Amino acid sequence: MEFLLIPLCLVMLVVLFSLKNIVRAEFKRLDNQLWQLRQEITSWKKEQVPVESKPVSVAPDSPPIAPVQPEPTTAPEPFEEPVAIPVPVEPEPTPVQRDYWKSGFEVVGETEKEEEVSAEVAFSPVQHEVQAPKPGFFDRHPDLEKFIGENLVSKIGIAILVMAIAYFVKFAIDNNWIGPVGRVAIGVLCAGVLIGIGHYLRRSYHAFSSVIVGGGIAVLYFTIALAYQQFHLFPQSIAFIIMLVITVFAVILSLLYDRQELAVIGLVGGFAAPFLVSNNSGNFRALFTYLSLLNAGLLLIAYRKNWRLLNLLAFVFTVLLFGGWLATAPATLSTKDYMAGFWFAILFHIIFFAANVAYNIRRNQSFVAADFSMILSNAALFFTAGLILLHRMQAEHLQGLFTIAMAVIYCLLSFIFFRNRKVEANIIFLLIGLTVSFISLTAPIQLKGNHITLFWATEAVLLYWVHVRSRMPLFRYTTALVWGAMMISLMIDWEAGAGLLTGLYAGITTFALFYLVRDREQRLIGYIVEIAGLLIFYISGILEIDRRIDAAAGQQSLMMYEMAYTVCFSGLLFLLRNYIRIFQVQKYLLASIIAFTLFYFFLLTSNVFHVQAEILQAGKSLVPFLWYWLAGAVVALMIAWFSRMVYNNDPLLLPLGDAAPWLLVFCSVLLLSIAGHLLVNQIFFSPTHSLSDLQRIYLKSGLPILWGGCSFVLMWQGMRKKWKTLRIISLSLFTLTLIKLFVFDIRNISVAGKIAAFFCLGVLLLVVSFMYQRLKKIIIEDEEKPSV
Repeated sequence: MEFLLIPLCLVMLVVLFSLKNIVRAEFKRLDNQLWQLRQEITSWKKEQVPVESKPVSVAPDSPPIAPVQPEPTTAPEPFEEPVAIPVPVEPEPTPVQRDYWKSGFEVVGETEKEEEVSAEVAFSPVQHEVQAPKPGFFDRHPDLEKFIGENLVSKIGIAILVMAIAYFVKFAIDNNWIGPVGRVAIGVLCAGVLIGIGHYLRRSYHAFSSVIVGGGIAVLYFTIALAYQQFHLFPQSIAFIIMLVITVFAVILSLLYDRQELAVIGLVGGFAAPFLVSNNSGNFRALFTYLSLLNAGLLLIAYRKNWRLLNLLAFVFTVLLFGGWLATAPATLSTKDYMAGFWFAILFHIIFFAANVAYNIRRNQSFVAADFSMILSNAALFFTAGLILLHRMQAEHLQGLFTIAMAVIYCLLSFIFFRNRKVEANIIFLLIGLTVSFISLTAPIQLKGNHITLFWATEAVLLYWVHVRSRMPLFRYTTALVWGAMMISLMIDWEAGAGLLTGLYAGITTFALFYLVRDREQRLIGYIVEIAGLLIFYISGILEIDRRIDAAAGQQSLMMYEMAYTVCFSGLLFLLRNYIRIFQVQKYLLASIIAFTLFYFFLLTSNVFHVQAEILQAGKSLVPFLWYWLAGAVVALMIAWFSRMVYNNDPLLLPLGDAAPWLLVFCSVLLLSIAGHLLVNQIFFSPTHSLSDLQRIYLKSGLPILWGGCSFVLMWQGMRKKWKTLRIISLSLFTLTLIKLFVFDIRNISVAGKIAAFFCLGVLLLVVSFMYQRLKKIIIEDEEKPSV
């Protein structure tokens, strides 16, 4: 045993000798720094002397008679008095407390940009300390040689020393020189020596002493673990208590030395202690109770020190331990066991949230990105663990309640912080964002099917209304996210065959959002929301028609229903926009919708004749055909509105130019031609008059008569309205009718058809010529309406 003391004494002598050299070098460095400081103070005093001796800055407002009769004896007095009199230090201005904090959310009649700026100012009446960006490694250590010699070498040296002690003890144990008690005593003695040396050097060598003390604490942890696991010198409870005492001792030293490294070592040892003294019993309640006490001690440290690394390590270790238990929990665990785990998860969530906000609120400091990340991670992991535990407890019906409870908790926290004027606005915005997120997650977790869409549609409107009332941009962004989620959910509902009411409700809420947005956002955003609302209404109706119409009705009939719905939808928009004025649809948007409707209506004309043939020949239902006539009436109403715009030279038609009247006449004549053909088929169809015969007669005889009548009406209106363009269109239509009649229709036509066509056209042309003769003066003076 005496032989072992010789190497130990040698080791201690080597340590003390190295410390002596380090102390000497440190004293030399301090002397150099003091000398440099004295030189800087001396140079600074020399620079300040000329400034104080200038008389110009003392009495700039002296009367003009003063330089005429100066008194040499009292001349220096005016220069000395201002220097001798101490300048009164004004108290720091108290931050202006705005009424925003008293009255809550108010609506101010300003522009949106001014409102958002005022909201940001109102949320931060207290000036927080702005933390400068952390310097880099080479900024903190410009002298790399000094860093290696004073910092890195000491850490490596203590690590090697600990390894040397460990190898020596192992060698002695392998040769049976030391018994179990002696082995433990040597470890404790070495740890005590290291801690004592570090404590002795704490004032002169702050960083070096912390490294030595940390090494001593690490030796203590491993010594006690070896005494329990290998030698069984004391029971588990005693070993656990000793390690807990070591952890508390390390934390106290870290606070006394103000060194985060010691706290980290104590924390790592504290989390390792349960495993170092474990007997594999699987008692998770004891483990989580110990972790709760350890994290509660961390909370006390976090209240006094801004040691983010300590918070991060504790959070990571706790998540790993709790997540490991949750992932490897045996199937034999009961609901009661999972409930206990749920309560421990709540406790951990509260502790880590408080640990991440305590110091900043206490010292009125700004939160940084690491704080926000910790708060978000804490909320997300706790929420995930809660859902898993509820699932394993077979309580899935409570997951929605758990989610809304999370939203309520963060809402209360945001309100409490809002009332506390020391809290900056960013953390309040973060808590409000978490509140909104959990409210939004309640729908997909608790509800099923289209109820999610209904929930998100309502939430989007409420969030933007809160943005309008509170002037906080956060709600504006969350509105966009929730509304986008609602649109995705609505598409899923459409794919699943949801009912018409879901689409109608989504469209109504989207238009409600448009009414809130249109005067407060950019015009493009208003257009997007408006178009989206119209598309929701239209697609919902189309899908409902596809779902309701029986497939046996045929594809042609289904297209008739869809065409009729499209036309009626556009007509309803036109009616609500121009007469009832419920929906303030933009004029350009309405014109585009009507143009598309007319094109779609005329494009599906061929399907109308197929449906009519099936009705007349096969005796199918007349309902699709009636829907077409309703659509035709709506199209006629649109054409009438179009003609009014053309006559009034509406600025909306400026891109069309002179083509607008021609386009109007083309649509009108085409609609009348189709309607006349359908009426002829419906009235004169019989077994003796087939549809092909009726079509041939109508195209060769009826159509020229119809076009001639249209030309006559156009001529009459052009003369009546003094509109030259309309008269030119009438003459063009007359010319087209005559060319068609004499080139194509004169062949293979009955005598009665020829007589009717020629008679009607001849009479119309004579009447037109007579009208030109009687109204010659109007034509010559050319007082027609200016063309578009």
